[in-house]
Amino acid sequence: MVKKLEGLERQVVFVIDDHPIVSFGLVEMVKDVAPHARIRQFSTLKEAARHAVEEFPALIITDFHLRDVQAETFIGLFETLFPEIPVLITANDDKVMGQLKRHQLDRFIAFSKFTPFAKLIDLIRVGLSKANIELLQIPTLSKALTHKQVEVLELIGAGHSNKEIATLLKI
Repeated sequence: MVKKLEGLERQVVFVIDDHPIVSFGLVEMVKDVAPHARIRQFSTLKEAARHAVEEFPALIITDFHLRDVQAETFIGLFETLFPEIPVLITANDDKVMGQLKRHQLDRFIAFSKFTPFAKLIDLIRVGLSKANIELLQIPTLSKALTHKQVEVLELIGAGHSNKEIATLLKI
């Protein structure tokens, strides 16, 4: 599943999330630990599946609650559309996390949006490693994300609304 792009071997990571701030944060985290990976962003599974025919993703990072996927069909759809591709899945509720753990599929790594930033970077590194994507040996803090952006992402993950985040950060 490696593609030749501009003379370099690069692998594609699909980030599928309909929340633009979360999507942006995930993309920047991947860039920080795997700068040679090619990253594609999508807001729906349908859009990602359409592009997968040409771009052969090596790793998928997705939200469990996509607007075009019903919870009860999520695992089956990913098994059908993206067989054998590692998938990192964000989910916030215990019911969903339990469902994902029951499937016990090695290639699915579930994490909560409450996951601390450092642990999330570790999980992304695990997913990238499973996808055989070249990683930086020593990850650096995000150069593209400011301290304030990291704070916003953590507050989104904690379930705060935009208004609450603005109040908490005095912005």
